[in-house]
Amino acid sequence: MAASAAELKALASKIESAPFGFNSETRIAVAVSGGVDSVFLLAALCRLGYSKSLRVLHIDHGLHIDSSRWSTFCRTLSEAYGVPFSECAVVVDDQGSRGIEAAARAARYEALAEMLEPGEVLLTAHHADDQLETQLYRLLRGTGVKGMRSISEYAKFGSGSLARPLLGMQRAKIRELAALWELQWLEDPSNADLRFDRNWLRQAVLPQLLERWPQAASAAQRLALAADDAVSIMTAMAEIDAQGIQQWDRLPLDLFTPLDAARRRNLLRHALDRLLLPMPSAAQLGRIEELLAQPAGGGAVQWPGGAARVYAGALFLLPPLADAAGLRPQQLADSIVLDSAAGTLELMPSAGAGLPNSWVNDGLVVRFRQGGERFQPAGGERALALKEWCRQARIVPWMRDRLPLIYRGGELVAIADICLGEIARQASQSERAWRVVWRNHPRIR
Repeated sequence: MAASAAELKALASKIESAPFGFNSETRIAVAVSGGVDSVFLLAALCRLGYSKSLRVLHIDHGLHIDSSRWSTFCRTLSEAYGVPFSECAVVVDDQGSRGIEAAARAARYEALAEMLEPGEVLLTAHHADDQLETQLYRLLRGTGVKGMRSISEYAKFGSGSLARPLLGMQRAKIRELAALWELQWLEDPSNADLRFDRNWLRQAVLPQLLERWPQAASAAQRLALAADDAVSIMTAMAEIDAQGIQQWDRLPLDLFTPLDAARRRNLLRHALDRLLLPMPSAAQLGRIEELLAQPAGGGAVQWPGGAARVYAGALFLLPPLADAAGLRPQQLADSIVLDSAAGTLELMPSAGAGLPNSWVNDGLVVRFRQGGERFQPAGGERALALKEWCRQARIVPWMRDRLPLIYRGGELVAIADICLGEIARQASQSERAWRVVWRNHPRIR
């Protein structure tokens, strides 16, 4: 029992230290699956006196026939400890390209974030072996320094935060203490399925690796902390190289000119991270670097979830755009959804010039560029080819086919909320008018 007390004391020291900083007033949610790790974490927290400020969260993935039994087990366990219990059933998209494991993980964390209350701390039972497993998995799939941070001890999460106090404890010690405390838990049969990469690492590789190198799990945690320090330095350097830029999706090319190749790539990765865009491969990152030498633009690099383009002396980083050919004409109404490539349009009362109320009542149509359009902007002396207007307005080329064009009959009277036509300006002087608000669209300049 002395060993048990020592481990419990070490755990108490961990969760009471920064950045965890727990105390008797901290509101804690613990994610409990029913497996030995999360059952042990719940038991340890209750033994440490946190049960009054604790609640249990359980996610039912619905991936095996006994999932309801797992929910019942976790509910019963919570009641035995006198801890409130909440559960959420999720639908896992098993048809995507990322695999069932990653899809289940994404669904689980999304649900937990929604369940978390403001200021609450979510605890998960990830341990040292999980850290080693994650590092190996990412290394074999291909990762950089950020990926080697693997599982973090503490992070902002949802409306609260996420902490993992067991990262310094190995799986064998958790099982030893759980048996010593005579805890009951469930074994997930899917963990034995070696078709899943992580299961194969966990079952076939880690036991032999830890037998040969018993300190491997501790080394993995040290590497994760070192990688975290390295990422902090890389982030600080990228912020210096960005010279306080605020528009991370539009980076002036002259930012990159004085930088060596390593710092250029670091700045690119940092910008993509700030924009929450997926990271391109090393080869794709190299192609983006090649774009930087083309200030006139004309090229693009695309990867799953992202794209990079150069125009007018700037590098634009953006989500991939849907095919503009799929945009269809629509009747302009109070609020219409164009599509993910073009956002939404709303009509709002205008205090000045706008679309005349009679025009709106008679019906206006939203169309998209086909070629040959002409437009006379408000205050303009003559009509211009739409192509020329876009050039003068510095609209980025890849958005020109996605501009919502508002027509009255066969006449172009406005371009989204960017420019009102001269004919609309004159007509709206004598009646109530409406202005267009264009939302949720990609950058146009």
